[in-house]
Amino acid sequence: MDDLQEIIYPKSKKILALYDSVLKLLEEGRELSSLKVIDITNKAGIGKGTAYEYFKSKDDLISCALIYSLHQSIHEGISKLEQGESFKEKVMIILNFIENNQSIRENILRFINKGILKDLSEHLKEFGHYFTILEKLLIETYALGAKEGLFPKDTDPFLIKSVFCSQILLFLKYLEQPVNKDECEQFKSYLYENLIYLFR
Repeated sequence: MDDLQEIIYPKSKKILALYDSVLKLLEEGRELSSLKVIDITNKAGIGKGTAYEYFKSKDDLISCALIYSLHQSIHEGISKLEQGESFKEKVMIILNFIENNQSIRENILRFINKGILKDLSEHLKEFGHYFTILEKLLIETYALGAKEGLFPKDTDPFLIKSVFCSQILLFLKYLEQPVNKDECEQFKSYLYENLIYLFR
C-alpha cells in the first residue's frame, strides 16, 4: 500500500483487523523475523490470501500498521494537548503521551535501524506537518504558563522549543531503563519543575 491517506484512513474493516493483529503480536513481543503473514491473519480471523489483496508483502503490512498506529496516537495526543487548561496539565499530557506510546516508537526505530521496513521510513517523511503543529502547540503551552505568572511573557520561540525538546529527550532517555509507575510519576514532576526553572 503506497498512498498515505489509504494507510491511515482504511476503508475496509479487514485492513483494520490486520492492523490490530500486527500491533497485538508486537505488543506480545513477537520478533519481526519470526512473524509470518499466517500468524497475522489467524489472529485477525481472516484468510491468508486476503492479506495479499491489500498488501504487497509482510513488510508492507507491518509498515502500514505502524504508520496507522502512529497517526492515531499523534492525532489523539494533539487533540488532548489542545484541550489542556493549564501549563501543568499540558506538560503532563505531553509526557503521558510519550510514556504511553513508547512501544510504538521503539518498534518503528527498531525496524528502520534493521533496514527491513524501507517503506516505513519513506512514509514517515510525510508526517512533517505534525512537527509544525507541535511547535505551535508548544509555543501556546509556554504562553499559557507565562499568563499564569510562572515565567516571563516575552521569550524567543527558538528558546522555547529548545527547552521543551531538551526535557522531552531527557524523558525519552529515562524511559530506556526499567522504571515503576511511582518513579515515572516522580520524574515527570521533576521535568515539570525543571521546565519552569529553565524558562525563568
